[in-house]
Amino acid sequence: MPLPLRKDSEGVASTVATMFTLLVPVVTLAFTHQTVPLNDLVLQTILLIGLPMLASRPLRRWRKIADIRTSGVSISFFFLVIAIAGSTRGPLLARPELLLPLGLFSVLRTFGIGILVVALGRTLRLPRDDQVALAVFASFKNLGLTVVLAFSVFGPIATLPSIVSLVCEILWLASLPFVFRGGEKEVSATGQPS
Repeated sequence: MPLPLRKDSEGVASTVATMFTLLVPVVTLAFTHQTVPLNDLVLQTILLIGLPMLASRPLRRWRKIADIRTSGVSISFFFLVIAIAGSTRGPLLARPELLLPLGLFSVLRTFGIGILVVALGRTLRLPRDDQVALAVFASFKNLGLTVVLAFSVFGPIATLPSIVSLVCEILWLASLPFVFRGGEKEVSATGQPS
């Protein structure tokens, strides 16, 4: 039974972005008794989710983009990490003792959830395409927005977990080709061996 994620991943992403924009202020107020700067949250949601989705539509129709997609995504993540880590380097350098525990927790969260979802997908004998979509959706969070929210509500030191987690998530994404390489030959949702 194929999952709808692969066919309508942009729909799922826009639904998640809308839920994020609506629920984050409520959850933040409930747990911190502080309000979220709603204008910043909406702006960052548009910049980090909406704009890339809009830009990807015409790029998908261009056949040559498939040849450079992997490199383009890698370069984009490189700039994302540089921008986030660079803009919050003060807290990163001020509290180096937090890097090890945050790193261990982030590896456990990211790789643990990812490996669990991959194992579950294989146990349920889901098509390979659905397994990849689930592994990515389950383990990857929008940490750009998290950094903005943490910085604006709690201050610069609160951005450290997001920065460390972002690096772990990129390592997880980089490892996915190895996770899904080889092994048993499964049939994807398109009917082709994967």
